[in-house]
Amino acid sequence: MPPVGALIRRSLRELRGQLRYWLGLVLQRLIGRRHTATRLAARDIHSVLIVRINGRLGNTLFLTPMIERLHALLPEARIDLALSYPHAPALLAGLPGVRQVVLFPHKGRGIIRQYLRALRQLRSAHYDLAIDPTPYSTSGRLVL
Repeated sequence: MPPVGALIRRSLRELRGQLRYWLGLVLQRLIGRRHTATRLAARDIHSVLIVRINGRLGNTLFLTPMIERLHALLPEARIDLALSYPHAPALLAGLPGVRQVVLFPHKGRGIIRQYLRALRQLRSAHYDLAIDPTPYSTSGRLVL
């Protein structure tokens, strides 16, 4: 029989997963289904937002091929990134086409205040195209 601590951790992980699932369903009901365009004219896209609210290095680095491809397809467009990995600005700011990295908090004190500040910064800009590479991301849905 596994130790009690391991059982509690597993139960908490499962509970967190269930809560995220239900929160996603509630958000879908409140905000509506995501609308996707089947065709976009490249000449009409001047600003792009990529949202990946995740605090892991690997998930942040996996965005680089998409950012490079977007820049190749839309060389005149500015690309903004909404990320949660704390070192993302230093890692990705030098990529071609990237204008700014809006950093969302991952952990720590004042997380709600920091999250709202980053959200306000994004909402002050207009984007012609917004991309969330993770379709079932609760945080991505909130930001978009």
